[in-house]
Amino acid sequence: MGTVITAVVLTVWFIVSAAGQLTVPRGLLDRLRLWDIFGIIPNYRFFAPRPVQHDYHLLMRTAGPSGEFGPWNQVAGPPERRWWHVVWNPDRRVFKGLSDVMSVAHRFDVQKPRAVQVSLPYLAILTYVTAAAAQDPDACEVQFVLAISHGVLSDESPNVVFKSGRHRLGESR
Repeated sequence: MGTVITAVVLTVWFIVSAAGQLTVPRGLLDRLRLWDIFGIIPNYRFFAPRPVQHDYHLLMRTAGPSGEFGPWNQVAGPPERRWWHVVWNPDRRVFKGLSDVMSVAHRFDVQKPRAVQVSLPYLAILTYVTAAAAQDPDACEVQFVLAISHGVLSDESPNVVFKSGRHRLGESR
């Protein structure tokens, strides 16, 4: 009898632990965590030196020969979660690298625009955005925005934390 009870408890704990890592309705998980007085429902974001607090979004827009910018388009942001990402998520490393650069860029000192424009994070983001803008044959200029949101379960829209200046695209495209 003790073996059956132990198996049931461990099975329920495993299911709740797995659900805690997925995108489940926030209210349900919050109610479960209220009863978790011993902290046995894990949250695996604690492995990071500084736990993730924001999702970063990189948006860009291009201007054609007339000089008027089009609409903002997201070129990088938190990837949509799929069930198979538990085992296979090859794009995770690409977004993680860009996310790390954006987390440093998030702290740009906008009072010193010249220093910002020659910083490595700015140049890395500009290179990424310029490569994306090169797909549009009519694009002559590009501009990007860095925004943060508070996770996929948040109802708040992303907040803009940095907006670049206009950058002309090279003639060698």
